[in-house]
Amino acid sequence: MKKPYRQRRKTQVAIFQWAKMNETKYPELQLLHSSLNGVNMNIREAKRAKDAGMKKGFPDVCLCVARGGFIGLYIELKEGNNKPTLDQERILKALGREGHLPLVVRGFETAIKIIEDYLLGRIKKDGISSTPHDSREEVPK
Repeated sequence: MKKPYRQRRKTQVAIFQWAKMNETKYPELQLLHSSLNGVNMNIREAKRAKDAGMKKGFPDVCLCVARGGFIGLYIELKEGNNKPTLDQERILKALGREGHLPLVVRGFETAIKIIEDYLLGRIKKDGISSTPHDSREEVPK
């Protein structure tokens, strides 16, 4: 198992632990879920998941809540110098065209700040591009 994958998984688990602890404060967090893309599966499990509709490139985390002119928030988690794959870039761009806010995020703290800012309406469609965003370059305020 590669180190960035291990760290990304830890980050994703921590995000969902944080969400569970904060559902009283933010009830919308019950609508936070993951795609399970990136989970290691054997060939049989992978085929079954693909047959059931799992597709390459979908972001790691989705918040199915409309805020700030967007209809949902999608987060692709990356660690280190990893960049989105071509499949991920294609899906992120398509999600943006359809009215979602697709972001590439590095690290737990950044992900939580983005989720909270999104839920509190601090991220507006007219104030931030709905194209994929890499938090190394700029974090929405």
